[in-house]
Amino acid sequence: MDKLKQIDRWGALLCIVTFGLLYGCARTQAPALSVEPNLIDSEHLVQIGSEWEDVRSIPGDRRLAFGIESKVFLTNTKQKSRVEVCRVDSLNQCRNFIDLSEWMTSFQPNTLMVSDIKVDDQGRLIIAEKGTGKLLRISPDAKKMEVLADSYDGYRFSSIEDIEIGVNGDHYLSSPESGVIYRIDPELGQVGILNENVVSPGAICIRSGHNQLIVAEPDFYRVIVFDLRKEVSSVRFRSLIDFYPQQIKPQGLAFDSQGYLYVSLGDRKEIRVFDLLKAKEVSSINTEHFAGSLFSHENILYLGGGKKFQKIEIPELY
Repeated sequence: MDKLKQIDRWGALLCIVTFGLLYGCARTQAPALSVEPNLIDSEHLVQIGSEWEDVRSIPGDRRLAFGIESKVFLTNTKQKSRVEVCRVDSLNQCRNFIDLSEWMTSFQPNTLMVSDIKVDDQGRLIIAEKGTGKLLRISPDAKKMEVLADSYDGYRFSSIEDIEIGVNGDHYLSSPESGVIYRIDPELGQVGILNENVVSPGAICIRSGHNQLIVAEPDFYRVIVFDLRKEVSSVRFRSLIDFYPQQIKPQGLAFDSQGYLYVSLGDRKEIRVFDLLKAKEVSSINTEHFAGSLFSHENILYLGGGKKFQKIEIPELY
């Protein structure tokens, strides 16, 4: 952990490269679910093509966050300092919720950038602002903004990407460039590093019933898991799903209400569904476009990555 504290932006990149060279050794830990095509349960195979519905004519790389009273928040890819809000049933009628450029300044113009958004249990919007490296909290009426965290051990956040909110209210913030996942207690203002060893985090997702953080590592062809603790401290991870033999890069992660894990597979144009309790793959969804970010809400799965967001009703697998 002391070494991680000293990692700066360039040092982190070197560390990640070194970690990649030693990656074969890392696979000697607890065995992961090894994914092979013949593990698919054909009885529950889901083929999705032209029957998908367009959410709206928006770029597929936006971030979505679902709030109370059927609200949905969306990032804006053209005006990256903005977050919009609308209703789930009226996605073509969005209005501006907040523009960070009206609240914050940066040394260079047009550098404010919302990389991810979430909604906490009080309806407040949590924002990862990548341009200046800040974790922000916005009141439900967008009239108050708080900076929850912007540094660790004297170093400013860099390359912050994804946010997740744990069952106890802790916030998890990924930093791929630094090779870490930050763990923030927003009430006490404590900031720590979750991982003992360097990681290369992509999408992150909470498995709430088991108090686990699931992390996609596309550079290493796997999905890993952290068993979370109450205190803000580092923990070891273990491999959960291993795509290495096929060199598949997991992109997005989402859980449905049944507890199944959905993993999108990028340019393979596919989503695979896993029953983690039984440690097996139970379904597969074919997509028309790049299978990128995933969001689950009220039995609907939202998929980004193509020209538009797509949505599909989540099937009852069992």
